[in-house]
Amino acid sequence: MVEVTFPAGMDLAELNTLVAHLERADGALCAMRHDGKSTLLTFDGNPKYEKHSVIQPDGTPPPPALRVCSGAIFIAGKPTQASAWRQP
Repeated sequence: MVEVTFPAGMDLAELNTLVAHLERADGALCAMRHDGKSTLLTFDGNPKYEKHSVIQPDGTPPPPALRVCSGAIFIAGKPTQASAWRQP
């Protein structure tokens, strides 16, 4: 497992760009949370997926996506309940 810390001020596009890059090196995104100051994303250490995860604030998922994980993270400085999705 690899946990990576991101500044709370990152916007959604920045987070998703970094997730796509990190999943190629550090494996699938498997957990997300915040510690009150930063967003912490955990990767499983097994880079095997061709399609990367996409983080979205909770709501309607992109069909036919599978939920990878969910948790409270910072998006553009605001605590937000979000989920990561991967297309099958």
